[in-house]
Amino acid sequence: SYRLQIIFDLELDMEGDFEFEEGSMREKGHWAGFELGVQLNTSGFLDPTPTFATTPYWENNSAKSLLFNLNTFQYKFNLISDVLGLTTGYGFHFGATELTSSYVLAHTPDTVYAVIDNNQVYKRNTLYSAYFTVPLLLEFTAGQDQPFKKIFYLDAGVIGGVRMYSHQRFTGTYANGDQFENTTKAKFNLNTWMLDASVRVGYGHFGLFANYAILSMFKEGTTVGVYPMRFGISFNIPQ
Repeated sequence: SYRLQIIFDLELDMEGDFEFEEGSMREKGHWAGFELGVQLNTSGFLDPTPTFATTPYWENNSAKSLLFNLNTFQYKFNLISDVLGLTTGYGFHFGATELTSSYVLAHTPDTVYAVIDNNQVYKRNTLYSAYFTVPLLLEFTAGQDQPFKKIFYLDAGVIGGVRMYSHQRFTGTYANGDQFENTTKAKFNLNTWMLDASVRVGYGHFGLFANYAILSMFKEGTTVGVYPMRFGISFNIPQ
C-alpha cells in the first residue's frame, strides 16, 4: 500500500503580471506544472482500437484508468527568439490501469499474462506504475511579449521515462460481507523504459495533452504489444 501526499502552494496572482529575470530562457516554457488524465490501452499504431482478441485482459476500463503527472522542472532553449525553442526538464508520471473483469496478473521471467479469479468479484482491480520522465519538446509560442497567462503554445516531441515501481491492487467484498484490500508488488515484466510521442496545446496556465506510446507497456516478447494512449488537461506553472 502506497500513500503519496502532494501539496501545492502556488501563490499565483491571476490578475497581475508575472515577473521574471530578464533574459530567462525558461520563463515561457510549458512543461512545469501538473496534469490529470486517462489512459486507453491499444494494440498498436496501425490498430488504434483496443482489439486484444487473444489477450482480452489487456483491455482496460479507461474511465477508471487515471494518471497524474507532476512536472517539477523545465528549461527552454530559444531557437528563434521566444517564438520557437526546445523545452526539456524532468517530472514524474503516476499511472493506474484498471483491468476489466476479475483478472489477476501472473508472470514468469519470460512471460506476463492474467487469469480470471472465478471465486471473487473485485470492486477495483488496478495495475499501478510510476516513472521518472524527461521531455524533449519543440515549442511554438505566440504572444511572447504578453504575460504568461496570455501566451498561446503548441508543443510536439517525445517524453522518455524510466520505471520506478509497480504493483497490482485489489479491493472488494467477501461473501460474508467483509471488505478487503490486497496488494501484490512486482515488476510484472513491465518495460523498464517509457517513450511517448506527445502533442500539447494551450493558453496560459491551462492546456490539453495527448501522448501515444512508442514503446510497448511490457517487455518485448513477454506478451502482445500494449501501447497506451494518454490524454488529459495540463495546469502550467511558470518558473
